Amino acid sequence: MNGPPDVTQPHLVYLISEDWYFWSHRLHLARAAMAAGYRVSLVTRTSSYQKKIESEGIRVISFACPRRSIDPFSNLRIVSRLARILRELQPDLVHNVALKNVVLGTLAARLAGVPHVVNAFAGLGYVFAAKGWKAALGRTAIRTILRGCFMGLRAPVIVQNTDDERELVESGIVRQEDICLIRGAGVDIELFHPVPEPAQPSIVVMACRMLWSKGVQQFVDAAQLLRSKGCKSRFVLVGRTDTDNPDHVPESQLRAWQRDGVIEWWEHQSDMQTVFSQAQLVCLPSFYGEGLPKVLLEAAACGRAIITTDIRGCREICRPGINGWLIPIKESKALAEAIDVALSQPEVRQTYGQGGRRLVEEEFTSTLIAEQTIRLYQRLVPVTDNLVTRRKAA
Repeated sequence: MNGPPDVTQPHLVYLISEDWYFWSHRLHLARAAMAAGYRVSLVTRTSSYQKKIESEGIRVISFACPRRSIDPFSNLRIVSRLARILRELQPDLVHNVALKNVVLGTLAARLAGVPHVVNAFAGLGYVFAAKGWKAALGRTAIRTILRGCFMGLRAPVIVQNTDDERELVESGIVRQEDICLIRGAGVDIELFHPVPEPAQPSIVVMACRMLWSKGVQQFVDAAQLLRSKGCKSRFVLVGRTDTDNPDHVPESQLRAWQRDGVIEWWEHQSDMQTVFSQAQLVCLPSFYGEGLPKVLLEAAACGRAIITTDIRGCREICRPGINGWLIPIKESKALAEAIDVALSQPEVRQTYGQGGRRLVEEEFTSTLIAEQTIRLYQRLVPVTDNLVTRRKAA
């Protein structure tokens, strides 16, 4: 940071698991909050993004929280550590992002006496999209934990789609009046803009974290099926591995598919505008239980038709007949058929690309999402001359 913080400003703290996620999904919110008069800190696991975030004027507190630990004693220790950090920071408002941070951050904020909390679900995850008794048992456990965490708490809860809203309200976890529907992280429509499709051969892109539940196997299967029928298109996976997640696709498997010529793996790419400009079509055959996938927002903003699954979150941005095709989950053949249709109809792809761009401009810009979020902050902790005066007097 440049210079000491202005302690007269209301203090907003974000709790987010990874600094790279903050940079890609929440930085525009922090910028808008600072422009509105808030002082911003971030509690997160740090990596190479720390210095870039700090250069924005945001204080970064390094905090490594195991994302998949279910040991109750370990999680209680995490809550205790978080509470100590929050007591030191003395925020006026804590914004917790994603399921585990919502639970641990809310408990820590209560222990630390933080006056206001905003909880944001970036989707409810695979367990709320899956079927079977194990998933049902998992849903029951998560609902019980969330009810206990939110008991007696009057705090806004942000969801990204109407399915998650219905789940939280009908399960008795959140009151309807506490729900705030803010659809996704938004997309910068100046950074992500339409360009003409490139020349053949066509490129079909799937961009995401390399997780099985994102539909990576289905994409590979669809590529193999289409190649067996003579399709000359290139099929490209874009995204980092996530070895902390037990659902990750091993790097060795990705390399093997690439060696066999089934797909290309471009790994993580920071310039997604350039990636989408090289593609004719963008797919996300996820069965993860998404919030509202940012990659689909970005693809639509770039004027690309999309194919995704008919599940919560994904269908918020993919509108059949307007900007893309919806398919059933875990159906490689249906994905291959949709890709075949899309590649064989360039006029339809162009129409869908234009429809997607209009949809993003009307409903999903990062400016709109930031405005909705800042209004929520202002409702809880308004930036006023009276607040500044009280802080100076203290």
